[in-house]
Amino acid sequence: RMPVSAGVGYLVAVASACLNGSFPVPFKLPSVQRCELHPMLFQLYVSVGVFLSSWLVLPFMQFNGELTDADGKNTPAFPFPWLGLIAGMIFVVSILFSFAAIPYIGLAMAQGVWGGSAILVAFIWGVAIFGNPVDSVGLAFAAIILLLIGVSGIAFCETIATKIKQWRGKTKSYEGLEEKLDPIHTEMGDTSEGTHLTIEGDKAMGKWLLG
Repeated sequence: RMPVSAGVGYLVAVASACLNGSFPVPFKLPSVQRCELHPMLFQLYVSVGVFLSSWLVLPFMQFNGELTDADGKNTPAFPFPWLGLIAGMIFVVSILFSFAAIPYIGLAMAQGVWGGSAILVAFIWGVAIFGNPVDSVGLAFAAIILLLIGVSGIAFCETIATKIKQWRGKTKSYEGLEEKLDPIHTEMGDTSEGTHLTIEGDKAMGKWLLG
């Protein structure tokens, strides 16, 4: 079997990530948006593209020793596991769901949610189903927590931004109320203690109303 270094594996994984993050882009291009294509129809075109591009590997099969010389006697080997067809069906349906999500939540948010979730699902398949070893359970658990936080942040970014904006607005309003009440407090600083308490009560009431 042809040895493959870990560096090559990481390089191919990075290339896969770049392409996986780019395949939905044509769906958002202005020329496609003007056609007002339904996501399912666009997915049909994508499937045709997948079918046609799959034939590009044929000229390179002759350079793969695992296929052309599987038994050491220069005999080609082309096994046909039916699960490959199931994997293709799952891939097509997953891409369909991807394009269906984009019109509702946008490309960036949809890609972030399904990309992060896909990492988590693949991790569960690898560890729980296929028994892939994990060097550090603690670090793996921490990574999953950070991944979930990141996906949640992407999914609820608009809600979080709205809450932060509201909180900042209330803070500025309360600071403005304090600036208006402070001169009154200063002018009446030499009056009775009851008046002082009344002004402090007005401040508390203003804060409560703004909250």
